[in-house]
Amino acid sequence: MVIKYSRKNKNVKTVKSSLFNFLLKEDLLTFNEDQNLLSSITRLIETIPNGFKRLLEIYFKERMELRKRQLKFQARTPLSLLTVKTDMGIFVRLVRWLQENKSHLTSWDTVQQEDIHTFLLSLTPKHREIVRKDLLMLFKLARRKRIITHIPILDIKSRELPPTIEPLTFEEQIKVAKIIKSNLFEQPLECLLSSFCFYHGLSSKMIKEIKLTDLDIDRKVIHFKDRPPVYLSDYCQ
Repeated sequence: MVIKYSRKNKNVKTVKSSLFNFLLKEDLLTFNEDQNLLSSITRLIETIPNGFKRLLEIYFKERMELRKRQLKFQARTPLSLLTVKTDMGIFVRLVRWLQENKSHLTSWDTVQQEDIHTFLLSLTPKHREIVRKDLLMLFKLARRKRIITHIPILDIKSRELPPTIEPLTFEEQIKVAKIIKSNLFEQPLECLLSSFCFYHGLSSKMIKEIKLTDLDIDRKVIHFKDRPPVYLSDYCQ
């Protein structure tokens, strides 16, 4: 007996992973992940108004043709369907934002640069540049297919934000300590705030909430409510 996995078959979700893998290995259970992704992408496109749908259909077709060529020539890292779905999710999000905030825009050729920039500003800085590049690729395709007459986004080089904040290396920490020490008299306030962060690990919120009553000048201590007190070094006097 072959058990086919689908969204309608909710019982499969209750199967433990070990049993699930066993059924797959023994060909007792079929699971077509690619087909599920393709179906979800198709459903996303169907939710878009007709004025915006055609471009997304063209984009989807072009990406699938690219993936087919890569698979045919056995590319080491062929285009992932999950990547296509993620990109499509970005485009659908833009269209829905336009519907909510720019209801007078009914097709891609009516979208202006100001509209796209306003949308990008609604995103977090970490994701803004990623979305901008994806939209630029979409609009270049639209221009090539003559769906739009202008590209409503600037093609400029920009610095990408790091995906995560990495700690300073030991050498970098030494450089920071030297900068603080060498600028004590020229920039006392900047050095004080920097030393709070660098030597004591205080956040900007903690520094902002320091009150005069928290200071013990004679003992060179700053008291905090939810953390141990900070003992000031000579740098912070």
